Amino acid sequence: MVARPGVRLARIESVLVALVLLLYFVHRIPQVAFFPDESQWIYSSVAFEQFVKLRWSSPVWNEHYWTLTQPPVTRYVIGLGRRLGGYTTVNAPWRFYLTQEENVERGAMPSPGLLWWSRLPMAVLAALSCWAWYLWLRQAFGRASAWIWLAECLVSSYWSKTLGKAMAEAPVLAALTAAVWVGQRALSSNSRRVALAWLLVFGLLAGTAGAIKLNGLALVGSGLVLAGAVARRGSGSLRSRAAFIGAVALLLTTAALVAFVLWNPFLYRDPVGRGIKMFEQRLNEMEQQASDYPTAVMPAGWGRWTTLLFDLARKDAPLPLAALLPVNLALALIGLWRLLRGASDWLAGHHAQPLHLVVVAAVAGTSIPALLTRLDWQRYLLIPELLLMLLLAISVGWLSDRLFSIGRGMCTRPAAA
Repeated sequence: MVARPGVRLARIESVLVALVLLLYFVHRIPQVAFFPDESQWIYSSVAFEQFVKLRWSSPVWNEHYWTLTQPPVTRYVIGLGRRLGGYTTVNAPWRFYLTQEENVERGAMPSPGLLWWSRLPMAVLAALSCWAWYLWLRQAFGRASAWIWLAECLVSSYWSKTLGKAMAEAPVLAALTAAVWVGQRALSSNSRRVALAWLLVFGLLAGTAGAIKLNGLALVGSGLVLAGAVARRGSGSLRSRAAFIGAVALLLTTAALVAFVLWNPFLYRDPVGRGIKMFEQRLNEMEQQASDYPTAVMPAGWGRWTTLLFDLARKDAPLPLAALLPVNLALALIGLWRLLRGASDWLAGHHAQPLHLVVVAAVAGTSIPALLTRLDWQRYLLIPELLLMLLLAISVGWLSDRLFSIGRGMCTRPAAA
């Protein structure tokens, strides 16, 4: 079957957008300023070789700082890029109590080549994630919203510098993006049995997201919301719907925990005890960071939320201009209205496009842990920033379509006799 000209054009457009995003993020690799945390991530990426060689008894998996401070999947991603570049040795870990000169002298600064190859997988994951969102926005909200999203990805300095580092942000975004795709498949299924299978995959991705960064486990809650949506829209008695939600809750949570453990050989010996220690370590580390960096601690009460709004809608926005703060907030509210209305319409059976509801459940849901942070560190706001960019793209695209429609109507209106 020969594709229609419009379909062929859309496919060509999709390929070109993918190439533009990939070239952009790869080109940006050496331009992103080095961040000392990257030194520690690259140093600890030696876990990659031990994992792929199935060396579960390696000292790498003993209980120590590196196995307690963060889950290991990001280290695997960095290790893969490093090995693709031919780097089998790594730098020493960065010591924050030393000066930069002292760290460089002790070999804690990765070489330019090692840093480039460690960042390459992040550039690829960032490009693929942004491309997927472009395709979904084009399908669900129209070409204008998709192009606004693409422009945001290309002009946002926050986006490129945050996703360009050899750290956990790009892998977390990729895991969330994959979960959104699976969530759409689940909600598009005509059978609860098929939906259940997709939600099991969603659980595996939630566990994988948690094995990248602990707050990625918030996707488990998102999966339960999607299960409720499937039950709400489907037919059957209240009892059968409740049974479906209960089955999904059990199986999805189990799948997430299994994936979370399987990715991390440190947990094999004592999944519960060592898992608790990882969460305790993270909480203690955040308290220590608040003590070490008091100027980064956000004020309590409403001051904290105004700081977050300022960071998201002005400082980290695609166009970080103070004058655009009220404009960005107004556009975000319009985008949120469009998103919630679309989710409500899907639940009511008025349309078959599930992206609206999946974004509310997955992206908005996983933004919550980041919004609870005490530290005003921009990289912690990646998922809330993703949500803001989506809301801006949805609202500006919708307003553009409305204005175009009004203008076309005025031009085609017959002149009065």
